[in-house]
Amino acid sequence: MKPVIVLVLSVLTVLGPVRASAQEEREIPIPGSDDAIIRADIVFTTTSDEDVDKMIAGAEPLPMPQLPPFTEDEQPPVDPNGPVYGEPLFGDPSLTGGIATLVPRSERFRAPAASVGKLFFKLNGKDYVCSAQLVGNFDVVVTAGHCVYDNRVAATDIYFAPLYPIPGIGRYQAVAAYTSLFWRAYRNFEHDYAVIKLKYPVLHGMSALGFIARPNFRHFEWTAYGYPAEGRFDGQSLFHVAGSGPILDRLPFVKMASDMTRGSSGGGWINNNRVVGVNSHTRDGVPNTVYSAYLGTGFCIALRDAAGLCNP
Repeated sequence: MKPVIVLVLSVLTVLGPVRASAQEEREIPIPGSDDAIIRADIVFTTTSDEDVDKMIAGAEPLPMPQLPPFTEDEQPPVDPNGPVYGEPLFGDPSLTGGIATLVPRSERFRAPAASVGKLFFKLNGKDYVCSAQLVGNFDVVVTAGHCVYDNRVAATDIYFAPLYPIPGIGRYQAVAAYTSLFWRAYRNFEHDYAVIKLKYPVLHGMSALGFIARPNFRHFEWTAYGYPAEGRFDGQSLFHVAGSGPILDRLPFVKMASDMTRGSSGGGWINNNRVVGVNSHTRDGVPNTVYSAYLGTGFCIALRDAAGLCNP
């Protein structure tokens, strides 16, 4: 019998493992990866364009969460047929490099950069901004879970600004956010992802990315995108960093060398115009490194529930 969880403005779906389709891969089994996805309608307190303009102008970059180091209890079981945890899949095993560079303006109107924008929202009474990208349809956005719900508080007034800061594109109102029950209830960073449904599709020459649910990171490289806003970054420009020594690090986490900072949360890890991860968090004692949750069953269900994009 399926569990029933009652939440205001929420619908819960519990399904089994993902089956591969043309847009998906499933080659690395993740024990216990079945997930429950909750839809929450977005509440708006901004009532005019002037309110939205003021919110965007005053938005601060949301800090990227910093977690403690992994403990011995979190060491994965040895599986002779499974992935090699803690060893590089390719590239530099020391995770050196990872220096983000500015995306040239000439690339902003081509995929994948043309899919990336800023996500503005209110959380705990403050105005914040994260990074996000269009996926599948032109009315679906993927970002980090902590950009729409954190510490049992839901973000309000969510707007997606594609191709930021290029003028004349506008901002697009969100109507619903799909996040994992395990993220909402436990702040479990294994499920730090979110799918957002926009009220209207983006129609200004944007590109919409594909995705891979349950990717096998041994088969490809990727590039991470985002709007970092700390240190040498100004928060106004899109940066990217190529995967330098990406490592499967105690699944369901993946890490890569990256010096991106606050404001880049939710920026996509993109392979061949497909999202395979998002900037999620850093860890104490692990410098120059950003982690993503492994986007598996729950991510697929969220895309399915939002727009029928994935086939669980």
